[in-house]
Amino acid sequence: MNERRTSIGFARSWLAPRLLLLGISAALTLFLVGSSRSEDSFPPCWRGNPGTTYANWSFAVSNNPAIPEVFTNVNGLPQATFVVGAFGTGWKSLAVGGRTGVWDLGQAGSASLAVPNFGGSPAWKYIQVQVTYFDAPGFYLPPVISIAGATMVGSQVTNNQVAAPGNWKTYQTVWLLQPSPASETIALAGDASKGLLIDQIVVDTRCPTEAPTIICPPDLTDVHTDTGHCYATSVVLGVPVATNDNCGILTVTNDAPAQFLRGTTTVHWTIMDTSGNSTTCAQNVTVKDHENPVITLCPTNRVLAGCPAQVPTLTGEVVATDNCSTSFRITQDPPAGASIVMETTVVTITVQDEAGNSTTCNPTITLAPPTLSITGVGQTVTLIWPAGGTLLEADALMGPWSPVNGAASPYTLPQPLANMKFYRLQCD
Repeated sequence: MNERRTSIGFARSWLAPRLLLLGISAALTLFLVGSSRSEDSFPPCWRGNPGTTYANWSFAVSNNPAIPEVFTNVNGLPQATFVVGAFGTGWKSLAVGGRTGVWDLGQAGSASLAVPNFGGSPAWKYIQVQVTYFDAPGFYLPPVISIAGATMVGSQVTNNQVAAPGNWKTYQTVWLLQPSPASETIALAGDASKGLLIDQIVVDTRCPTEAPTIICPPDLTDVHTDTGHCYATSVVLGVPVATNDNCGILTVTNDAPAQFLRGTTTVHWTIMDTSGNSTTCAQNVTVKDHENPVITLCPTNRVLAGCPAQVPTLTGEVVATDNCSTSFRITQDPPAGASIVMETTVVTITVQDEAGNSTTCNPTITLAPPTLSITGVGQTVTLIWPAGGTLLEADALMGPWSPVNGAASPYTLPQPLANMKFYRLQCD
């Protein structure tokens, strides 16, 4: 008798949860307005683009395996296979909250989604899974989602409908799968001791093929060097004038240096989207030297005596510095060897750097007139002058002056002089 009671007690205990769940379901169905909802709470921005697939199971019929009511997949037909666990009733045309087409998988129930896909290249893909399920703590829990070889990189949950004692919710997970196989299997597993109700499953996959586009800022053709330096800093490059992507832009970067040396530097701009696709463009930055050299030592002024006189070579005395150049083109005007015909001659020294920038300084050359010496002994007068001069004579101080024919230093004036004479020297 004890054994029989024990057996009957066990049977009642085993059936109690099922009777309780059925009672709750029937009660909710009676009090809530019947409706069929379609949750697609997290549609990805890349849906419908090249390299993507889309499958939406709303379970309008009881097929098992079930194909999605709506799908886009050039690689084959997605399928969902269900295993009903303890206390599960399988496919239901009407469920809690007035939902239609719901799978009641019971305790430890499961679903397996087979999705044909793009594989090989690129060597990775994104998978987004949305599961609309009934959440009622103590009675129903969300499924555990897994994809072999994939890493979950994001998840979120949203409430869709209140249906006491719980809520219909959508659980979104995003996965990164590397390498990229030609198909993937998505597993949904229910809790071992609680029920699992699934109203809808939406799967989006993306094997990234579409790269973002970028147009670089215009080339910079004449950036000035910093004062005193042979490079430019704080160069304003601008921003890419157009970026576009079918989804989201993650980063826009460039490899610009802190210092742009004189000459042309190519800056590479890289745009990367949220899927890891990237595109690069190039911008040329040309830095030019516009800074004049500095003459730190100019040739000294000098005085030359005697006749004849010529401009000396002064360029070797020049010392100059520059922000970029280490060698210079140094010239002088008048050039070395030119005759000095003025009492004071201004020489222009020009220092030019490698970029063509130049600066000048101006030493002077003063010609000291040659000395005409006069000596007299009695009635004899002798004129003496340095070589290179021509003796001139005139009857008046203001001239006109004319050379004395055959006169050479020393020169004795003929005696007696018929008239007063004036003499001076002219440098040849």
